[in-house]
Amino acid sequence: MLRIIIRSIVALIFLSIIFACNGNPLSGREDLFLQQMPGVEFNTRIKFWSPKPSEVFIRGEHIFLTLENLSKEKIIFPGDYGIRILSFDEDSNKWIEIRNTMVYLPPGNAQISPKGPDEPSVIGVGLSPDLTKDGPPTEVRIVVIGVEENSSDRIGAYIGDRFKIGK
Repeated sequence: MLRIIIRSIVALIFLSIIFACNGNPLSGREDLFLQQMPGVEFNTRIKFWSPKPSEVFIRGEHIFLTLENLSKEKIIFPGDYGIRILSFDEDSNKWIEIRNTMVYLPPGNAQISPKGPDEPSVIGVGLSPDLTKDGPPTEVRIVVIGVEENSSDRIGAYIGDRFKIGK
């Protein structure tokens, strides 16, 4: 009986070492993403509403998403919502930024109020990724970054990895 327990423990340790060495490629991808966005708290105080899971957006068309304020503070964004469109390049193991060609008017800051009796706490966000080449759908991550009005905490939201632009 003791021999079985010892063999089981050794096997568990061995398997733990193997899995630790292989690592999770997605966690490495996430680590690289967070390194590119230092000091930003993501998807806790603001979030994107998810589009349909199977939806593929058409290249060259504008994309409109809904962003919701989950905090108790007003969130202030630059005029372009601080939008960044990123795609992960497996070959270089880097997040590559895709140019956003959307023009935002009027210039100035945008804001989302906290949810209240007369405040919806949501805002539409438009973007236009510069993906002109043909090919298979491109997986992208859409990122917005703003600050809470009273705390000046940098907060953000992102949606992606299964968010595809193609057709």
